[in-house]
Amino acid sequence: DLHSFPTRRSSDLAIISYQDNNFKVTVIRNDAFKDCQNLEDVLFESPSNIQQIGSQAFYNCNKLSDIDIPKSVTELGDGAFRYCTSLGEVTFGEGSTLQLLPASIFLNCSALTDIILPASLTTIANDAFSGCEKLTSIIIPENVSNIGLRAFKGCTKLEEITVNATTMPDADITTFDDSHYAATGATLIILPSIDINNLQEPWSEFENISQGGSTVNQCASPTIRYNKGVLTYACETPNATVTSIITVADAKKSNTESVALDKVYTITATARANGFAKSQPTIATITWRNGKPLFCLGCTNS
Repeated sequence: DLHSFPTRRSSDLAIISYQDNNFKVTVIRNDAFKDCQNLEDVLFESPSNIQQIGSQAFYNCNKLSDIDIPKSVTELGDGAFRYCTSLGEVTFGEGSTLQLLPASIFLNCSALTDIILPASLTTIANDAFSGCEKLTSIIIPENVSNIGLRAFKGCTKLEEITVNATTMPDADITTFDDSHYAATGATLIILPSIDINNLQEPWSEFENISQGGSTVNQCASPTIRYNKGVLTYACETPNATVTSIITVADAKKSNTESVALDKVYTITATARANGFAKSQPTIATITWRNGKPLFCLGCTNS
């Protein structure tokens, strides 16, 4: 097994080549090439004997521009390529059996633009691609059943998310950024067999959805009406359901005997309907003075 290199002796290392038939390397240990900031190329023998790449093995190798992970690799450690800020392309060997893409493996790989995940993959762990700000598209293989927290947080240029699974993977609302869900954000591409009406969070939050090559129409944005202390909602899309969130912007605590009610209420409403993607939000504000509403900005008069 290849053990860690002390940083003070390896910082000038530029090329690693595993091609000696007399020395079969099967494991690259944790932190083995951590902080080798002049490392530009890693070459594996073919066929490779490497089975495991340890945690943070190539952490902060910020001149490493590409990596071809051999199909023999069955285990990757957390943060193996974390902070490889010049890493633009990652390739997995054809026939790879890798199942877990571990936590933070490509965290803050800010130059990453090209990666095709192996078909064998079942799990994308927390923060796997967090901070990959140049990544524009990702294809989730058909066997992936779980995607972790913040897996694509900070992927500010992500435009297409293709899910090839017949059952949508379990994920969290934090898996993607809020901007990804918006109408100006990413497009979620799903198989025709997926029932769009039964999508769960976070998939149900996407406003741009394409299914079987066709764009799914977006539900119309709701209208908000205010009259005599009552809010009502309507939507042009038939049988739509409207959900609203009301927040108080300037609620305050007082120890005095009397207090003037000067508050601003913000109402955010979205609509959903069978066969439609989630609507763009409608936002309205109501300003109260001395217990009476002055006006409702964004509401429809009734």
